[in-house]
Amino acid sequence: MNSNRTPLLLTTVAIISSLGVAIGIYGLTAPRSHAQIYSSIVVAESKLDPGTVLASTHLRAAGYPKGEAPAGDFMRVESVIGRIVKEQIPVGSPILESHLLPLNQQNAFKYKLPAGYRAIAVPVGREIGIQSLLQPGDKVDVVVTMKNEQRLPFSKLLIQNVEVLSAPDRKLEEELRRHPSQEGDSVTLAVLPSDAEKLSLALNAGTVQLLLRSYQDTATTQTPGVTQDTLLPGEGRAYRAVEVIQGNQRHVERFGEHVEWKNDTPQMPPPAQGEKQTEE
Repeated sequence: MNSNRTPLLLTTVAIISSLGVAIGIYGLTAPRSHAQIYSSIVVAESKLDPGTVLASTHLRAAGYPKGEAPAGDFMRVESVIGRIVKEQIPVGSPILESHLLPLNQQNAFKYKLPAGYRAIAVPVGREIGIQSLLQPGDKVDVVVTMKNEQRLPFSKLLIQNVEVLSAPDRKLEEELRRHPSQEGDSVTLAVLPSDAEKLSLALNAGTVQLLLRSYQDTATTQTPGVTQDTLLPGEGRAYRAVEVIQGNQRHVERFGEHVEWKNDTPQMPPPAQGEKQTEE
């Protein structure tokens, strides 16, 4: 009986040995698991246009065959947050260093300007004003003060809701106090070409001031402007108007006098002896 079991036992051992060898060979030749042959790289979540400042909403991590990722790729989304896109990147494409503006050129205005806008610098004089509080990305209104056709001071809201591209360092105030002879710095604004023309004329013909806006305020305000006559109603200044003739040129000169007001009517002082008072 034992002799009959010997061939069966040998056959069972042979089968088990063959299975073990087969399993060992398969373990050596089988492909690796999915997690082992793929690595994570950063790709575009949507199409990215030149000038885009990368945020987390623009990016996602995706699996890429290990060893096949293009040169200059990024493995972490945090590595490219805040970088500026230099050339268009299709959706799903890897974010590469060659697609981005070099770090030493991150402040180049030509990459920050919205399409159709121009950068213009507004000089900051020796007086320290709101410009010492400005930061890139802030929104401002521009007020101009100049003389009107009657050669009287006139202030008007010129441009509204303008983006600040760059502003002086906050240490400028201290520098100006230590060195009052220096001319100061400038604030760079992003404006439409038509507004650039207005601002250029205002800078040459008068003085310009910047008004800081709230981030929540995007409304446009219509104002008539202010003249010296309307600045303090009831406490104003009346004028003597004299027509001056020089050859074939004529113009009106106004000579102001502080006067009292009665019933909303300025009480003009009497003209000097031998002077004829004229009306405008």
